[in-house]
Amino acid sequence: MKTTPQSLEGIILRATNFRDHDKILSIFSREHGLINMIVKKANSKSYAAHLTSPLTKAEFIYTQGTSDLLKCQEISLIDAHSKLREDFSYLEAACDMLKAVLESQQAFNPAAKLYALLSYSLGTIPKLSDPHLLALSFRLKLLRHDDYLGLNQVCARCSKELQRQYVADGESLCSQHAPSHAFKFDDEESVALLILSYCQNPQQLEAIALTDALKLKVARLFSALVS
Repeated sequence: MKTTPQSLEGIILRATNFRDHDKILSIFSREHGLINMIVKKANSKSYAAHLTSPLTKAEFIYTQGTSDLLKCQEISLIDAHSKLREDFSYLEAACDMLKAVLESQQAFNPAAKLYALLSYSLGTIPKLSDPHLLALSFRLKLLRHDDYLGLNQVCARCSKELQRQYVADGESLCSQHAPSHAFKFDDEESVALLILSYCQNPQQLEAIALTDALKLKVARLFSALVS
């Protein structure tokens, strides 16, 4: 029994070779969240490689299979994000965003706002002098979107105003109420953490002095909260 073709808009997060000529795409879609789709003969010489490459934003015509693996019928390019592929720092930041989505999202769980944030963030990368700031900001906003993180300027236990952030189980705490497993951010890092998490204008990120220590803490915080 044939199924009626349907369409969705999505951004390719990962492409995996399957058998000799096919590919399985992990796609973050506006309509259905994270989905997997098989593209027949995607590795053949006649198939345009950019249509099945990570970062590509496209409209996908598909049919339902017998499992959760959708069957691709046609791909119409929306944006190949060519600029991101021409600069290593751009590409590194963009791939970090794709990885964050793959690590955190469940299949067929629609997240239209997060999809819009990813699409906007990828387009904004070339506008910043340090695109890694945007990648960090995206990870923190993803945590907020999924209700893993609720940063505040006061302690969640005693409402004491915070100069330093101690983050445990997604909450901002003071030193007195922070458990031993809390992530500790110094004064400057705490200011940066709030800007990264809540900024509406990406240009605000330019004021942050990005350090390896801050990057590592955010990466560990993300892993701890989504695991």
